[in-house]
Amino acid sequence: MVERLPVLMLMRIEDIRINVVRSNRKTVSIEVTPSGDVLVRAPEDVSINSLKNFVSKHRTWIVSKLGKVRERKRYLGKRGFKNGVPFFFLGKSYPLKIVSSHLPLELRGGMFFLSSSYLQHARDIFISWYKKVGLPYVVRRVEFFTGEIFRFKGVKITRAEKRWGSCSRKNGLCFSYRVLMLPEEIIDYVVVHEIAHIREKNHSKRFWDLVESLLPDFRERDRWLKVNGWKFVL
Repeated sequence: MVERLPVLMLMRIEDIRINVVRSNRKTVSIEVTPSGDVLVRAPEDVSINSLKNFVSKHRTWIVSKLGKVRERKRYLGKRGFKNGVPFFFLGKSYPLKIVSSHLPLELRGGMFFLSSSYLQHARDIFISWYKKVGLPYVVRRVEFFTGEIFRFKGVKITRAEKRWGSCSRKNGLCFSYRVLMLPEEIIDYVVVHEIAHIREKNHSKRFWDLVESLLPDFRERDRWLKVNGWKFVL
C-alpha cells in the first residue's frame, strides 16, 4: 500500500496566516513554530469552516505565542559579539569589551574581555571558556546531590544546543555549555534532573518523585527554565 503524502494549503483568518497540513490523522492540532509560522495539522475530512472555528477558539493563545516569537527575534537580533552586549555566567550578566590582548577571553572586574585577535572565532572561544571554567563547578554540584546514593560515570560539558543535559545508559552525565549561563539554583535543577535519570531512565511518576525528593521546589525551577531558558544563548 502506498502511503499518502500530507496535503498542504494556506488559510488566512483576519491577520493570521495559517499553514494547514492534512494527513491521515484523527485529531486537529495547532503549533506556532520558532520561526513564527502557525501550523495546523488536521484530518483530511475536516471542513474549512471547522478549521476556522478551531483556530478562532485558540486565537488568544496564537497571538500570545506569536508575541513571544517576536520578542525572541528582537532579543537575538540585538546580540552578537560587540562591545556592551551582555553575556551570562552563573546567572549574572557581564558586558563584553573587545580589547587588544594575548588572552582569548577572560572574565574580570565585572566584564568579559575578548581579544580582538580572536573576534572571528568568538563563539568557539566562549564555548571553550564555558566548558573549561564550568566543568569543575558542575562536577561539584553533581557530587553534592549524588553523595553515596547514586553512582555516575563521569561528567562532561558539551556543545549541545537543544538539550540542557543527558544521562547515558552507563550513567555518564553530559551538560550543555549553556547550563553555565543559568542562575545557580536553575543549574542545580538541571543537575538533579539528570542525576534522577541514573535510577529512572524515563519521565515516569517515579522519576519526578525522585527529583522532588532531591529538590522539593523543582516545579518552580522547571517553570522558570521553560519560560526563560531561550535567553541563554551565544
